Amino acid sequence: MKKLPPEIIRQILNDLSPSSLKTIRLCWRFFEPFILPRLFHTIKVNFAEKHIKRLQGIALSPNLAPLVQQLIWITSGTRDTHDDPHGHANTWTGHEDYIKEFRQHFFLSIDAMPNLHTFASELGPPDLDPERDEIDGLVYALWPAMCRPQSRITSLRCQDPLNYMRWLNYECLQATGGLHTELPASFPMRPLLHAKLIDQPGAPMFSMSESYLSGLVSPRPLYISRPPGLVWEEPLRKLLRLDLRADSAGGKWEFSTKGEAMLRYFLTEAINVCEVSVRFRSTGTYSKQTKYSGWVLSTILFCAWKFLHTIKITFGALPSTEYFTLFMTYHEETLKHILLHQCSPNEKIVEIIRVAAKTKKLKLHRFLVFPSYEGRLAVDEPRIIPERLVLDFINNKDPSLDPFNEWMPSKSCNWGTIAQKAASVSEEWPKDDGMHFTCRQCTDRV
Repeated sequence: MKKLPPEIIRQILNDLSPSSLKTIRLCWRFFEPFILPRLFHTIKVNFAEKHIKRLQGIALSPNLAPLVQQLIWITSGTRDTHDDPHGHANTWTGHEDYIKEFRQHFFLSIDAMPNLHTFASELGPPDLDPERDEIDGLVYALWPAMCRPQSRITSLRCQDPLNYMRWLNYECLQATGGLHTELPASFPMRPLLHAKLIDQPGAPMFSMSESYLSGLVSPRPLYISRPPGLVWEEPLRKLLRLDLRADSAGGKWEFSTKGEAMLRYFLTEAINVCEVSVRFRSTGTYSKQTKYSGWVLSTILFCAWKFLHTIKITFGALPSTEYFTLFMTYHEETLKHILLHQCSPNEKIVEIIRVAAKTKKLKLHRFLVFPSYEGRLAVDEPRIIPERLVLDFINNKDPSLDPFNEWMPSKSCNWGTIAQKAASVSEEWPKDDGMHFTCRQCTDRV
């Protein structure tokens, strides 16, 4: 075994479960350089005492601490509970002293992990035992950690971001009316209520309380004039990647203008973001993309980022092409990669490609449509339209190169621009958002 080439060893170990890797490590110590990075790349925690002790143990190890790259905080709950019209986030009532002490150890531990750059929030099983498991980690641990000047977090993977925006809006309104005065320190009321919004240079300015909190949504992307020195903006400004996982069942929030406004405020504060990924999952009896996912996507496509080069969409009902026309126009000089997986309907994808071909300055490096393999028979081979043909059409702006002039995918047709298999839509936080790709034209590996 020791004589095997490293690439062969990695190939063997990649097919094994974490429990198997732990057993192999005990038997053959010479495998540690291959096994430890797999075991400690991602760690999952919550407010339980055993988790902070484990985290401290890893942080104190000079060999293990550098291996940690992602921390996932699991909060007890189910996706179905996130139907509260005011947003749902478990509070820290009765645990204030414990959380304060916990955070001191938590901050010291993550600061000792030099390669930890990704935070993720995740709803875990509703039957976690300790009562403290129900305290929301994003609100009371991850976000306060990101608000510190020494934070190295550049990637945030947030489950149900609209839920948190609705909750924050409600808490701030309560505080404004004097009904609630114990907002978490990392969610100050002032930057949320008093940030100024401008529609475009020279346009009238509206205060947050006059526009966003009253549900005023502009038909064009909003640019935010940020007051200096506010805690709220600093963590978002550091983000280079933003991964969002939204429910496919919107419930009472569906098509809420106030919810849309709050979500857009959150998104546009991440002014330096280069990559945005949004995933939808079927919940309950839902087995296909819903109108709610289309509504969330339309909100995201209204946003404008100065440095955005990649957008990934999984299991979404694509909105009308007007949204994509606007999105591509605002990002035509920076956008290089568009990735779609299990998005519907097929004709909308074709329309998006044709919109891209009409956007004058848009020059794409990759346009990937991943075929669907879930729930299909092995004999149901996807139809592949070579990505090269799609890119030639988009970048040359020549209608005669349209690969869909001769063939149009039907409503139920399974097709793609590559045969590569993407991660299942049911997977929580897959590596590379479930759609791994490389770009030869970009200097860095994507």
